[in-house]
Amino acid sequence: MNKSTPADGVSRRSFTTALAWSVPVVAVAVAAPAASASGQITASAYDISDVEVGDSFPLSIDVARDGMPLADGSVVTVSLTDTDVLEFDPDADGYVSPTFATVPTVGGTANAIVLVRSFGVTTGAVAYGSSQATYAVGVTQA
Repeated sequence: MNKSTPADGVSRRSFTTALAWSVPVVAVAVAAPAASASGQITASAYDISDVEVGDSFPLSIDVARDGMPLADGSVVTVSLTDTDVLEFDPDADGYVSPTFATVPTVGGTANAIVLVRSFGVTTGAVAYGSSQATYAVGVTQA
């Protein structure tokens, strides 16, 4: 049997072998992003102090997945359980939005601008991918 190799040096068998191996590699590469978004998250908020009712202030929440801070630019949804103590004020102009905000993380921290309504403790949640974690934040007067 005479095996011939085309002028460009790639045989049909080599091409078919390479093609067969590339299909599983593409399948693994496509599945990887979905796997990286999974995992349990944790959230802890920084208390807000030295503020007055009507002040707009950042609500800072550290967010981690499997013990590691979320990568910069990871978008999380922050929600408030009630709006008696805080409301979201995305433009820091006193005009509030619904009880959730979508913000990117920087250094593992999500910063959502809130308007102080009263003093006390309130709770909320942070969602990332299919995971959610709760947090509590205390708000004290100046």
